[in-house]
Amino acid sequence: RDVSSEDLAKYDAIFVATGAHKSKTLSIKGEELNGVEAGLSFLKRLNAGDMINLKDKGVVVVGGGNTAVDVARSAYRIGAKVNLVYRRTENEMPAFAEEIEQLKSEPIELTFLASPLEIIQNENNRLSVSFQKMKSGAVGADGRLSVTAIDGETIRLDADIIYTAIGEDCELDSITGLKSNQSGELDLSAIDATLKDKLFFGGDMLPNPRTVSHAIGSGRLAAEKIEAFLFDIISETKSPVVTVVGVEDINYAYFIRTNAVKQSTGLDGDNNSFAQSDAVVEANRCFSCGVCYDCNNCYDFCPDLAVVKSSAGYSINLEYCKGCGICASECPCDSFGMGMGGTQ
Repeated sequence: RDVSSEDLAKYDAIFVATGAHKSKTLSIKGEELNGVEAGLSFLKRLNAGDMINLKDKGVVVVGGGNTAVDVARSAYRIGAKVNLVYRRTENEMPAFAEEIEQLKSEPIELTFLASPLEIIQNENNRLSVSFQKMKSGAVGADGRLSVTAIDGETIRLDADIIYTAIGEDCELDSITGLKSNQSGELDLSAIDATLKDKLFFGGDMLPNPRTVSHAIGSGRLAAEKIEAFLFDIISETKSPVVTVVGVEDINYAYFIRTNAVKQSTGLDGDNNSFAQSDAVVEANRCFSCGVCYDCNNCYDFCPDLAVVKSSAGYSINLEYCKGCGICASECPCDSFGMGMGGTQ
């Protein structure tokens, strides 16, 4: 907003990472009524110290992500009676599992499988929002169950205030001609050619999971691409090379050592096989080169609680991961590797 496209064109390269903090709209009738507010706006006012009084107010929060959960819990804490409404089921909520569990621990009403249709103002100047009842369908491309409308079935909720929290978009007005398509990918076709070739993007402006780790990775990758652009270096993003884990990669300190002298009596009474007890010992010494064997080191040593342990194994919560590499360095069999993500 403070620099024009003409001003930017004077520079040799421009990195744009303005984030995604423009609340998406419901695109329904009545959204412009007084008392309907974006959840992010409410949270910003609350954190700025505004004295917001919601005591005994009825609040409906529309959404199922982290912002919606934060809005619902914050509104409850300043006196509101809150109902959070989400168009899918609890299992499809994009909010973190920890956030959802904390939400459920509060006296907040939860309404699932309901999609907003219209907001009206009744004779008492209260808001009334109608919802289309939905039902779960097949699994979609994103791995979540799709939902379809149940013909003729709607519900109506009355409220003093309605907060919308269905996601965020990028604010693209800062660069003339910059647009995005439905999938969130940036469209640079309408930007002046003298500026377009100098632009590099990162952070939440890219259609990635919008995590701290991806933002850091995209910034690093953009820096490499800018250097290549400025100094005419050929830059290619190469696929990771799969290599066999070698002896030098294994941390022997974590493995049990066996006696140098082996038992001479084998399972079959000859000298060419291990005794059963020795076979078990040797099997337990397997280094699992490059393969996780559930030693828990990554889980125990992670300072940011980013390693998640489940019955399916270990995974990384990229919202918490800061890329310190401790999980990789403490893995005794080199099954963890460090990489860098992000695209221009």
